[in-house]
Amino acid sequence: MKVILYKRRYGVHRFVKECEVPVSFNKVYIKEDVINEDLLLDLLPKNWLPVEPREILLTISDKEGCGTGQRGLNRFLPWAKYFDSYVIELQED
Repeated sequence: MKVILYKRRYGVHRFVKECEVPVSFNKVYIKEDVINEDLLLDLLPKNWLPVEPREILLTISDKEGCGTGQRGLNRFLPWAKYFDSYVIELQED
């Protein structure tokens, strides 16, 4: 699964970096607003996140690149219209 990190400023997302994690997309993304956050954090490379997860928004992207912000998260920042934040996008292989 591909994980992409963006920096969001006033709604504009700027690419920061990306990585591949050795897991099936469906193991992390259970359904809308239900993410296996602990598994995701365990699989990310050490020191890959620039800030604590609670300061990072999480989105799920389809193959066309349309992302859906996730709410109901415990470790990551629930989706809302923040002006400045980091965003992690999960993409299915």
